[in-house]
Amino acid sequence: GTSFGLGMYLPTPATFPMLIGGGYRSWWESRRLKPVVEEVRVKEGGVAAEKKSAQMLLFTFMIAAGALTGEAFYGVESAVLAIVDDSFKDFGWWPVARLVGFLAINILLGALIYILFRKAGIIGGKDEGSPGNKSGQVVLDAELAD
Repeated sequence: GTSFGLGMYLPTPATFPMLIGGGYRSWWESRRLKPVVEEVRVKEGGVAAEKKSAQMLLFTFMIAAGALTGEAFYGVESAVLAIVDDSFKDFGWWPVARLVGFLAINILLGALIYILFRKAGIIGGKDEGSPGNKSGQVVLDAELAD
C-alpha cells in the first residue's frame, strides 16, 4: 500500500525497493510467521500466539527503523565529510586523516549508543541492588510507605 501511495508522487525507481520489500514481507509472513504463530496457538492458546506474533512483527519493525535511521545518519555524515573534503583536497595527508576521523566518529557514536542502551537496561542485565534498577527502587518505596 505504501509503495502504491508514494508511487503516485515519486518515480518508479524511488519506490521499487519498497515494492520488493513488500513482496518479501508477504512471503515472510506466509512462510515464516504464520507457521510459528499457529504452532504456538496449538500448544499455548490464542493469547500466547498473538503475543508471539506481535513480538515477531515488532522485531521486524525495529530492524527497519534501525536501517532507516542508520541511512539518514550516514547521509548526514557523508555530506559533512564531503564538504570537509573540498576544503582539504589539496593536502596529501588528508585521505589518511579522513579515514581516521571517520573511524573515530563512528566508534565514538557506537560507544555512546552502547552506553545509553546499557543504562536503559536494553543491553545487558542489571543487578538486583543496582541504583538504576527500577524494581529495586519500587520495593524500597513500598517498604517506606508501610
